Formats: sequence, C-alpha cells, structure tokens
Amino acid sequence: MIKLDLYYSRFWGYAQKIRKSVLIGKSFWAPDTGGSDVDPSNLIEKDRVSVFLARYRKLLYVDNSDESSTLQVARWYNSNFLATSEVGVVIVKYAKSLRKVTTSLDKLGIPYLAINSFTELDLKNVSHIFYVFNSASNSLLMVNRTPLHVFLGHGQSEKGACEHPMLRMYDYIGVAGPRAKEKLVLSSILSQSDVASRCIQIGMPYMPRRERDGRPGSLIYAPTWEGGMPEQEYSSLPFGKTQQYFLDLVEKNDIQVVVIRPHPSTAIKNRNYVVYLNDLIMALYNRFGDDGIAIEVELQSGSNIARRFQSSKLTKRLPASIIIREVNVLNLAEYEFVLADISAVATEAAALGLKLHVLVAQLSDLQVARNRYKDVIYVGLESSEDLSWPSMTKFKISDVNTPEVGYEHESWEKLQPDILFREVVLEMTRRESNLK
Repeated sequence: MIKLDLYYSRFWGYAQKIRKSVLIGKSFWAPDTGGSDVDPSNLIEKDRVSVFLARYRKLLYVDNSDESSTLQVARWYNSNFLATSEVGVVIVKYAKSLRKVTTSLDKLGIPYLAINSFTELDLKNVSHIFYVFNSASNSLLMVNRTPLHVFLGHGQSEKGACEHPMLRMYDYIGVAGPRAKEKLVLSSILSQSDVASRCIQIGMPYMPRRERDGRPGSLIYAPTWEGGMPEQEYSSLPFGKTQQYFLDLVEKNDIQVVVIRPHPSTAIKNRNYVVYLNDLIMALYNRFGDDGIAIEVELQSGSNIARRFQSSKLTKRLPASIIIREVNVLNLAEYEFVLADISAVATEAAALGLKLHVLVAQLSDLQVARNRYKDVIYVGLESSEDLSWPSMTKFKISDVNTPEVGYEHESWEKLQPDILFREVVLEMTRRESNLK
C-alpha cells in the first residue's frame, strides 16, 4: 500500500507539474516557421509566453477539450490560408486531451503555445486573434480591445449552430458567402447593417479544388456526430432507414468502393454510436461482402471515434476484408457519390458539384434540406414533435438559389489561400480606418 501511495504521489506531482506548465510546440523552434536562437529549456513560464508572443502578432485561439479539435485547426493551415510563420496557435490545456492535441500539432508542424488560462496572455502587441470554436473564454478574451477578434469557424453548414448568438461579439466574421450572411440576418443574430460591416466573404479556402472527377463507382458516407444537445442531433447513424437507403444507393449505382468516414467527435456523448456504426458496416458486408465491393472505414487520426471504435469488442469481430485506417485529411473531390447529413460535408460536397445525397434526422429540418439540395431523404422518427435548433424553425428559408460560396471582391475568387488571407487582413484594416 505504501508503494502504491508513493507511485500515485509521484504521478500526481508529475501531472500537476504538466498541468501548470506553459508549453511551446516543437515546430516553434523549426527554421521554416521562423526559428529561434533561444534555448527553450532555459525559459521560465512567463518568458515562454513572451517569446511566443514576440514572434506572433496574429494568433489562433483554441479553448476546446476535444482531442479532435486539431482537425479544425489543421484545415486552415493545410490549405495555406494561415501560415505557420505568421499565425501561432494558442491552446488552453485540458488534462484529458493535452497529450493527443500537442502530439497532433507537433506532427502537423503547427507552432503552438499551451496555456492554463487566457489570463496568461499579454496582448498589447497582438494585432489579430482568430477563433474556430465558440468557446466561453472567447468572450472573456474579447474584453481586451487591442487586437481585432475574428471568427473563422470550422465549416459552413445548414446546422442551426452556425447562427450562434456569440457571433454578435466578434469584430469580424469570415463567412463562406451570401448564404451565411442571409442566415445571420434571417435568424436575427445580426442586423443587415452589421452583416454588411462585420462579415467578410472568404469562400471556403480549406476546401480542395476539384481538378477532375472522383473515382468512378466510389461513395463516401460521412455522418455527423450526435451533437451536444438533443436539439442538435443531426446524425443519421441511429436510424434503420439510413441503412436501407445506403444499401439501395450502393446497389442502384454500381458502387465498387464504399468509404465510411464518421465525424471525429462521434460517440463522445453517446457510446451507442459505436454500435450503430458497427451495425451499418455489417449490414453492408452481409449484402455486398461476396460481390467484391471494397468496404473501408476512415477514422480521423487521434480522434475520439478512432479510439472508441478500434477498442470496441464489436469492431474486433469485423471481417478481416474490411479495411480500417486512421487518416488526417478528407478530400471529398476524390469520390463520385457523397452521402451526408445536414453538415459542413453536405455544404462542401454541393459546392464541389458532387453527386450528393442528404439524410435528414429531424422533420423540422426537412424543408431546409429540400430547399438546398436535390436528393434528400428523411430517415428520422415519424413524428412532428421532434426537437430542432430554434433558429432553424424561427424563420423561413428564403431563396433556394442563394449562393453558398462567394467573395467580398470578385478578384478574390482566383487567389491562392495565402494571398487571400493577406487581402482579408487588409480589408479589415480598411474597414477599421473608415470607422475612425
């Protein structure tokens, strides 16, 4: 017992030390991000913050305990919209996900500063802070009016959460195009004048360009996660109709390769989603396993669903012919068919002009989907009493032809993401000058 107590005492002491330490990512010291002659081992906590903020006048702030949050950070850097030499990531540490988050950022080569609280930041020389999540501490950070606070988000969709009340607080909001601006007005989140002055249309710089048609006979099913609250449950995974529609789609279109790509946060609230996923895979195998159709499961590397799915006893019983792999990048343009829920995947697939089929889990969202997409199937409960995010039923969806993707200036459309970022920063500077 004494030895055990000593072990836990040492472990707890180490955990507390890590929890309280301010960490700087390995790539911060790399030459391609600007490098540094300072020996990081000689820096005390306060100096680590100072050294990081001396390098970066633009920050991307992330306060999210989900280990999959790095995916939403990475897509802005992988596209070169954000450059590692210009924008540094500041993450708030959470014990349960710290190791996975920092390891992932190190592998991706993204420089980061891991802090315990936003209060450790001295922002007097910071010009811009970008946000990809609507976290509670964002509002506290925004009390500091020295930098401009800019919301980028992590994907445009018809989900009601895209009209979050917190959007009222940011100085500027990067939106995909006219559709996003329209929804912010119709949901009463922003006034027409606020949208005109604070929203900047940047398109979807993180979306891969479609240079050729996807692989013939390929289909990806990318269900979203279960949502944080019942009214945000957009996932089609729990419903039997999803299986039937999926199987029929495969058969009718002579599909040869099926890829299932669940949202990284799947099963974070409800572990039954691992069961639903396994049931769907086995339904595919039982129907097409002897027909030579390839069935593949792609899991976001280091994500919640990757960990829970691969450790499940049900998964271990899957036939050996089913390929399961962890990946970092999702490129919808590689596929001929896309089967998705109301989510950013559906929005991006539609913008790419892919053969998209949208599964709707809640009746109250059915008309929204039908107004936006060609092939829509309702898979949810046969009841008009299902829940929905308030903003989705609060207003009528207007013109079906409102474009999803657009740019603040016509000349921006053909810009490479890194040049587009510089133009966006200049646009904010111009608008700030006009306010003075």
